[in-house]
Amino acid sequence: MTDDASHSDHLKNHEPRPRFDPMSRLVRRSDFLRLAKGRKAVTSGFVLQALRRPADVTDQVDGGTVRTGYTTSRKVGSAVERNRVRRRLKAAMSTVAPQRARANHDYVLVGRRQALTLPFEDLIEDLDRAFIKVHTSKRPRHDQTRHRDGTQA
Repeated sequence: MTDDASHSDHLKNHEPRPRFDPMSRLVRRSDFLRLAKGRKAVTSGFVLQALRRPADVTDQVDGGTVRTGYTTSRKVGSAVERNRVRRRLKAAMSTVAPQRARANHDYVLVGRRQALTLPFEDLIEDLDRAFIKVHTSKRPRHDQTRHRDGTQA
């Protein structure tokens, strides 16, 4: 009986499990602009932008769903090349996101020309590292902060 109680307490203290649904796409320009202000991880093949969804948007979207958006500039190349970059990024995202994406977060992948020639395994590794980077806090935890004189805060 105590095992069941501790298990339910454990579940209450964690975020809902993220659901990666490839159909949960960002399509509105305002969403893309909002994510441009979020955390970024830059690689040779893409830029990953991530931001936790505001409460008002989360209420409108199914809780725990991960939303993604994909974009490429005309600088990347012709329409055929831009579409190929987006397809490769979508495939990489469907591989990595189920393990790395967080619930109630939105992500945008901005494709770069290098994504055309980068081996797919490298693209996946870069995306995995990018997810870790955007979800790693730059701020020290409160128990790790120190004053100038070296004493613990």
